[in-house]
Amino acid sequence: MINGEEGKSRTDYQPTEDDNVTVQGVSGSAGGLGYFGFSYFEANKDKLKAVQIDGGDGCVAPSVQAAQEGTYKPLARPLFIYPGCCPW
Repeated sequence: MINGEEGKSRTDYQPTEDDNVTVQGVSGSAGGLGYFGFSYFEANKDKLKAVQIDGGDGCVAPSVQAAQEGTYKPLARPLFIYPGCCPW
């Protein structure tokens, strides 16, 4: 969705489940690219540059408002929380 056609993404990446490792890798590499939650960008915005994306309605910068409104698409998505029933 982000890079256009399937298979057009970069292949020179190191996968990790640790978003802090992604922040370090992106901020330490010229031309670095990474995907992680907005909160990690906000906590490291002095080291990172956020990218505007065009979901078909023009370029939109990432922000809390854009995520809540669903305009930072296709990356913003709703969060559903399903509370479980008490076991007692």
